[in-house]
Amino acid sequence: MIDRRNKPQPLSDLIGVVLKPAVERHGLATSEIIARWPEIVGQRFQRVTRPIRVLWPRRGPLSTPEQQHEPGTLVICVESAHVLDVQYAAEALLERVNALYGYKAIGKLQLRQGPVARREEAVRPRIAEHAPRPDAIAAVENVDLRKALEELGKGVAGQRKLTGS
Repeated sequence: MIDRRNKPQPLSDLIGVVLKPAVERHGLATSEIIARWPEIVGQRFQRVTRPIRVLWPRRGPLSTPEQQHEPGTLVICVESAHVLDVQYAAEALLERVNALYGYKAIGKLQLRQGPVARREEAVRPRIAEHAPRPDAIAAVENVDLRKALEELGKGVAGQRKLTGS
């Protein structure tokens, strides 16, 4: 018989247990909004927005069935320069969030202006060993092509940024 207790588990299965108390404290029903935020807002807004919380309407014991299914409000932080763009895209963002939930869970967005903490981007390793060697480029007869290859090699090696034409 195989002992399954020592079987490795995917991190995605374990992260929910760890994040649940913090996520619920901020009003987010699940960590899915946070984990899938780049997918929800797309490349255009992922660096300038972040979800803060979901404000759910109060539902008391005497509330009607209509009140029981009232959608919530998603509060997101947006960098000041991008607020207008996010306002214009609000309907599309609401559709994407609700697609995540599978029903109309969120009825409106509330935007708060402020700085958005950016994730640290991975530092690209220098790959100088893969850059074209001067002796390999010297065999190229065309002067313009040789200069272009030298510039490309410097850019790939990280020695200097390439400039656009």
